[in-house]
Amino acid sequence: MDFELTEEQKMLKRMVHDFVEKEVRPRAAEWEEKAEHLPQDCLQKLIELGLIGMILPERYGGQGQPALDAILAIEELARVTPLAAHPVFESSVGPVRVIEQFGTEELKQKYLPPSCRGEMFFAVGMTEPEAGTALTDLTTRGPS
Repeated sequence: MDFELTEEQKMLKRMVHDFVEKEVRPRAAEWEEKAEHLPQDCLQKLIELGLIGMILPERYGGQGQPALDAILAIEELARVTPLAAHPVFESSVGPVRVIEQFGTEELKQKYLPPSCRGEMFFAVGMTEPEAGTALTDLTTRGPS
């Protein structure tokens, strides 16, 4: 089995790395200090670079790329600040994938295109009376 990155993946990593060094690193400390979301201008650049909705199907506005490509981009973005990685994660490998894999066609048409355009992101909240939000402590079981 070959574990080497393809030339396209190496180019993707370099592109994201260069973007992070030029656009994110100089501003990351300020964003984190103010506990801000990623500013709109930076989100727009992620969209323009094709990093939003990377692995979602093209028919919904995604890029249709392999999951590894999104992980490579997330890794490069997160090494400076998770704020920059968040939109890429949420539009490719986060809860949006539940809709993509298990949602009805109506739900997919309604929610996936706005996610691929960076207009809508998803989150999941899980809790249990005895565990709070510590997901590793959840004990609830589904039907047997």
